[in-house]
Amino acid sequence: MVVLSRVATVFGPECMATASASEPRSRPMGTGRELMPCARTAARSRALGEALRQAKEWLASGLPPVRIAVNVSAIQVQRGRLVHTVIQALQAAAMRPDQLELEITESTLQSEPECLTGLLALRRLGVTLAIDDFGTGYSCLSSLKTLPINRLKIDRAFVRDVPHDPNDAAIVEAVIAMAHKLDLGVVAEGVETAAQEKFLRDRGCDAAQGYLYAHPMAAEPMADLLRAQLA
Repeated sequence: MVVLSRVATVFGPECMATASASEPRSRPMGTGRELMPCARTAARSRALGEALRQAKEWLASGLPPVRIAVNVSAIQVQRGRLVHTVIQALQAAAMRPDQLELEITESTLQSEPECLTGLLALRRLGVTLAIDDFGTGYSCLSSLKTLPINRLKIDRAFVRDVPHDPNDAAIVEAVIAMAHKLDLGVVAEGVETAAQEKFLRDRGCDAAQGYLYAHPMAAEPMADLLRAQLA
């Protein structure tokens, strides 16, 4: 769940996907290295459709519109399947592209030429794009000038010890300032204390997520939380 820092309002839920127990454990002619990414990719593709359908149900029940965030894998981006998958999922759920946010990891940027075409197509479609766990993977700052990204999500590893650790504090401040100079939004991950929240709010961080606001929850408790905001 992502919360707008300055007004403490739920901005949108983040869908968590894992390969289910029913996922095939093996296939003829397949190796473990091949099967695990395939299982994760299949799970994430299903999660995309399910998340959008859930958002549609929430809207139909009278809840306010929210932007659904879904993690996508490097394989989905690099193989060029993602745009088609997203279009199909949006059409099936009758949802607008601006109600979907896709999160990619920094490792995806290692193949920037391969993924740039797909990311540009998604942005033209109207989907919001975010770099997840920013600062812990393959960081190429020059990519931020060319990739069609809307938002950076600061990894919890840097948020955990603020405001007490001066090094982490300096990194978080620098990322927030850099992102805003590039006209990007910033979300801090792993916020668990009021002191962390205050530090981030005072530095102009746009939004935050973490156990301070909520633990992972199923669709119905999330609906109750959204419903409470209407009161």
